[in-house]
Amino acid sequence: MNQALRNAMVAATMTEAQLAEACGVDPKTVGRWLANSGRIPHGRHRWAASQALNVEEAVLWPTAVRLTVKTGADREIVQIYPYRSAAPAALWRQLIGKAEQELMFAGYTN
Repeated sequence: MNQALRNAMVAATMTEAQLAEACGVDPKTVGRWLANSGRIPHGRHRWAASQALNVEEAVLWPTAVRLTVKTGADREIVQIYPYRSAAPAALWRQLIGKAEQELMFAGYTN
C-alpha cells in the first residue's frame, strides 16, 4: 500500500473519487495507486495529485524521483531521500563523524 498517498489524502480530506477527478483519471486508477506502492503514475498525474494534495511529489512517489535522477558511487548524487527524516540515522552519524574540516547544514527549512 502507498501509505504516503493515503496519509496525504486523509490530511487533505480527499476521497479517491475526488483525487481522480483532480488528476483526470478513473477512480479505479487512484485505487491502484493506493493498493500498490510500486505503481508509479505518469508524470502529469503525479504532478496533478501532488498539487491537489499540496504535498511534494517525491513524498508520494519517492521511487519516481530516484528513477529520474542518476544516482550511485560514480555520480555527483550518491543517494536521495524525499525529506531529511527519511535518511537513516546511521548515515547522519557516519557523515558527521567523518567530517574533517567543516559541517554546513543548508536548506530552506534550516
